[in-house]
Amino acid sequence: MWTTVLLAGCLTLGQVTEGKSDDGKLEQSVRRLVRQLDGETLAEREDAEKALIELGPKVLPLLPPSNDNQPAEMKVRLTRIRLKLQRDEAESFTKASLITLKGEELSLADIAAAIGKQTGNPILDYRERFGEEGTNPKLKIAFENTPFWQAVDQVFDQANLARYAYAEERGVAFQNRPEGLLPAVGRVAYAGPFRVEATELELIRNLRQKESGALQLGLEFAWEPRLRPIALFQDLDKIEITDENGGPLAIDLEQAEQEIGIIPGENTATIMLPLALPPRSVQKIASLKCKFQAMLPGKIEKYQFAGLTPGKSMEQKKGGVTVKLEQI
Repeated sequence: MWTTVLLAGCLTLGQVTEGKSDDGKLEQSVRRLVRQLDGETLAEREDAEKALIELGPKVLPLLPPSNDNQPAEMKVRLTRIRLKLQRDEAESFTKASLITLKGEELSLADIAAAIGKQTGNPILDYRERFGEEGTNPKLKIAFENTPFWQAVDQVFDQANLARYAYAEERGVAFQNRPEGLLPAVGRVAYAGPFRVEATELELIRNLRQKESGALQLGLEFAWEPRLRPIALFQDLDKIEITDENGGPLAIDLEQAEQEIGIIPGENTATIMLPLALPPRSVQKIASLKCKFQAMLPGKIEKYQFAGLTPGKSMEQKKGGVTVKLEQI
């Protein structure tokens, strides 16, 4: 199952883990509501379906598979509930993980552990690998449903750290901030689980030919480590760039779309945007707005067939994929 999403970014140059007791209560609630799908009154059945959907995708593993022994209406409602929750689950891949964490003096190590636990995105200390001093400063933070990348950038800036983009394992790695490297907050754009940062500007002028040359702007795309993008695509005709006077800067449109190369196992990718050479009076790029598409894999689904009858076909549908067991 693939999820393709369109995300937008504008650049100006919590999920809490439930305990075992909560899991048990949830399982009991789901069993009760499933039984209520075959309730005596229509209102009971409608309320049960609505309540199961409101519980969210976390109940998907707890729903019983549809079978011929179930009442017809229960079977229809279970199928409808499952499809709705599967769609919601697929859409959740396009949303940022949220963090709720507050404290006047929380250690860096405790903050990193809490962020990893709440989001499923490990925070990795790479300072020892680079022979750097590994301090554990106390920080003041106040996150209330704060998106993952915004929280991480705030923590790293406050602790004088920098993100290391080439971690050898799944997670967001950090090191001590190199001298001269600017803080991230205020320079980075966010779009759901993605982080976009302008990293370099390359200008080439041909000294032999008047008004001849090239301008390229480097953008770095990063995503939450829990994701595994298949491909990223940048729509060049959907980019808006302005100079310090509000005037537009043109894209050198050799092609309408660029694919952003992704190396398996890495959490970042870069693209060089080809810009038309601006007039010499332009001193800086003031703002950039862009849209890009990301193709993301959905969760791995398990198809299990029970009560098999020789010569009889069976099928199961999850999301947009149907698996049919033709016969045994």
